[in-house]
Amino acid sequence: MNISALKSQLEVYLNTNITDIAIKWEDLNIYSLNSTTLDQTQIDALDTFIAPTLILISYKKELLGITDGYLNKAFLQISIYTKTNTGATARLELADRLSSLFRGKVIEDVTIESVELLNKFNVGEFTVLPIRFVAKLYSN
Repeated sequence: MNISALKSQLEVYLNTNITDIAIKWEDLNIYSLNSTTLDQTQIDALDTFIAPTLILISYKKELLGITDGYLNKAFLQISIYTKTNTGATARLELADRLSSLFRGKVIEDVTIESVELLNKFNVGEFTVLPIRFVAKLYSN
């Protein structure tokens, strides 16, 4: 399995399980909510959305049982965007929800090993709280 398949599996899982928060897809100017693409007016009205990004960490040859294989490791980073000055509660509750959704899960062939909450920062009118999941995939 390659890294694009890893990305696809994680994005499908996220899209299937988060249907009430808009998702901005990586390297695209496409936002969706419950698998429906939003128009510019709907995007402009968003107070909260998430943006997943896959960051490759390593691709190492390893002995897997009795055969050689590869260990693919990547960060799935989901940045939570909320309007600045709206309080931290909703942002932190969404971080808890995402953590529960992914923590310790096996999604098809991908294992989510750990979760890390990063420091928040501001971008324009939004406060961004990144949450990072370490995803592992063994392949031949």
